[in-house]
Amino acid sequence: MYKKLNRLLESSLKSDSSASVVSALDRLSARVEALEEENRQLKENLAQFQRTKLDLRTSIDELIQVQKLSETITATLNLDAILASLAESSRQVVEYEVCGVFLFKPDNSDLEALYVDPPSEEFKDRVHFQWEEGILDWVIEQSRISVFPDIQVSPVGCQKERNFVVAPLSLKEKNLGVFVLYTDRPKDAFTNQDMTLLSILTDQTAIAIENSRLYEQLEQANQRLKRSQSQLIQSEKMAAVGQLANGMAHEINNPLQIILSKVQLLLIDFEKMPELVEGLKLIEENTVRIARITKALLDFADHNSARSEKAPLDINSLIQKVASLVTYQLKCSGIKLIIETEEELPLVKADSSQIEQVCLNLISNARHAMPEGGKLTIKTSRGDEFVQVDFMDTGEGIPEKELSRIFEPFFTTRSNQGNPGLGLSNSYGIIQRHGGTIEVQSQVGKGSTFTLRLPVEGAE
Repeated sequence: MYKKLNRLLESSLKSDSSASVVSALDRLSARVEALEEENRQLKENLAQFQRTKLDLRTSIDELIQVQKLSETITATLNLDAILASLAESSRQVVEYEVCGVFLFKPDNSDLEALYVDPPSEEFKDRVHFQWEEGILDWVIEQSRISVFPDIQVSPVGCQKERNFVVAPLSLKEKNLGVFVLYTDRPKDAFTNQDMTLLSILTDQTAIAIENSRLYEQLEQANQRLKRSQSQLIQSEKMAAVGQLANGMAHEINNPLQIILSKVQLLLIDFEKMPELVEGLKLIEENTVRIARITKALLDFADHNSARSEKAPLDINSLIQKVASLVTYQLKCSGIKLIIETEEELPLVKADSSQIEQVCLNLISNARHAMPEGGKLTIKTSRGDEFVQVDFMDTGEGIPEKELSRIFEPFFTTRSNQGNPGLGLSNSYGIIQRHGGTIEVQSQVGKGSTFTLRLPVEGAE
């Protein structure tokens, strides 16, 4: 550019005419101005290009964050993983001190913290304060992200301003809760682009939360269906076995009593003939054993009938009574008994003698599962419409392949001890006829937990 100027100046100086010089200078000045304008335009274009490049890079980063959250949502129904991804993605948009997801209770009576990162009770209290003041309700009514100062913190001296960024978690017309960021970023530093991206992230999170809830409800319904199906199959099986057992027991018992009485008479007649007495005593012992099994069959059939005397029952009192009956026996077996009762349990309507029998049977099973001693904990608690009793032992545990058969009639792991395998079947039938459930969880080498649930009096 400067070479051109020099050439123009030289050509003007060689001219003898002053008018030519003036004209040349005018042309030179116009050219300089044109070049300066061109240079300015180039600088503006370059700056605009840099801004566009930066905006494009920012948009790409934002799209990457949205994609990451979308991938997490589609790849898992694990709510913790989804919320952690939301927190990570939000940090790329707004650098925050604490963030949290808060959900409304079903009746909208309160706000519950579902996720807070990093954990902070103070943050929970401050968000709850916003809820009590009605600020969060206002944000939800606006249906958009809002930024407002933490009125509990006043900027004094060098203390920075603190702001809440609150995004509604809504799905169609259903308000699930809010996503809250706590940051020292000034309110006027937030751009429309920031708000749009946070809105996209929270909208996707709301969908994920609802999907997770629906999946959990479906899983619970599936588990209830499985339990109901299992109970129905078990009930039909026990009813059929009960009828069969009743008939068999009576058919066996009559000739058995004849055999036993004849053997006892022969023992008297041949008491001086040791070689015969030994054989007769063996017959007597095994006949008595058959009689015990027959009685167990009759008891089983009787317990599967509908006869019971139900009345209001205090489970805690029953457990204390049962404990007094077995404490000494357990102590002799090296087993420590621990009773944990929840106060003011509601009454259940039950046949106390039958429920007592169930408890004694479960305690007996626990004792046999701890031949070297251990600990048995009996714990009572209250559910929504039921009273729960847990029998937790530290015994040998039950192999997984046997758990599905544990309540079947005649199933036993102690057949060599003369156990007919009807105790848990009886217990199952008793609890079911009371409208309750009995379940077992076990781990080999660590112990078993049998859980009884009985509906409270008046519950449907």
